[in-house]
Order: sequence, then structure tokens, then C-alpha cells
Amino acid sequence: TKVWRVVVHIAFFSCIVACQSREQVYDEKLRQCVELSQSKLAEGTKCLEALLKINPDRPIVHSFLASNYRRLGELDKAERAIQTFLHSYPLEAFGHESYCEILRDKDDLPQALLECYRANELAPENEKLWLTTADVQEKMGKIGEAELNYKKALKLKPDDHAALLFLGSFYERRGRLDEAISTLERLLELK
Repeated sequence: TKVWRVVVHIAFFSCIVACQSREQVYDEKLRQCVELSQSKLAEGTKCLEALLKINPDRPIVHSFLASNYRRLGELDKAERAIQTFLHSYPLEAFGHESYCEILRDKDDLPQALLECYRANELAPENEKLWLTTADVQEKMGKIGEAELNYKKALKLKPDDHAALLFLGSFYERRGRLDEAISTLERLLELK
């Protein structure tokens, strides 16, 4: 029986090593697909789709696919992919932000704004989320709320180039040229 226990322990250990190796190979392939997506979007997307066929239970792949589909303009596929991700990770702010951006691109602004609010609740100190929220609010004609959230993003990160650019552009679109110029001058001082 002692020999039998040793055999069982060796078999169990071998199984653990094999499983870890498979996960490491999968993770390396995922990294390669994401890198490929940076330079060759369509090929990177096909690579991610192939990974899903191997293991459909990896939510992070759905998140990367949502981003790729959005960049390709395949918004229905992007929406399904991010919903799958959020089903597994409902408390991930970046997932809700991604969903907000997809819905914004589909012109479903009321639902996009709800997703922005969810993201802001989950990560209130992330200035990028407030910029996204302000953008959606501005598109909806909620100008006062949009301005407050552009300013909130800048307050969270005073030297953020994107926040300064978004706020300066907001002022320019509203015809508030003095405020636009001073905001954009501040941006140039940071460079």
C-alpha cells in the first residue's frame, strides 16, 4: 500500500504540472493574440476567437474580443462579448466602461450612461471613467452635468493630458473660447 500511495502522489503531481503547463501555454498564446491585435487587428481577432474554441470559459478573452470587435465596428459582437465578460465579472469597472463605449457607439445613450454610472460607482477615483461619462452626457445634451464630470476628471488627476484636452475641446464646442484657450495652454505647458 505504501508503493500505491507513492504512485498516486506521483500521478497527482504529474497531473498538476500538466494542467499548469496547459494554462501557461494558453496564457502565452493569449498574450500573443493581444499583441497581434495591436498591429493586425483582424488577425488578432481571429487568434482570440480560436482561443475561445479551445477554452470558452476564459472571460478575459471575451473582454479582449469586445475591444477588438468594437475597433472593427462589429458592435453587436462586441456587445455580446462584453456581456459574457460582465456575467463572470460584474464588479469590474473597466468592463462596464467598455460596455458604455459600445453602447455609445450604437447610439444607445441612455443605456450607455447607466453603464458609465456603474463603472463610476466601482472605481470613483478613475479619471478616465469620468471623461467617458461626460462624453456620453454631452452627446445626450446634458451639458451642465458633462462639464462637471470633465472638471471632476481633471480634479482627480490635475496634470492628465486627456482630461485637459477633453475639457478644452468641450469649452471650444460651447463657444467659450477664453476658457478653451487657457485650458489648452495649460496642456501645452505640461509637454
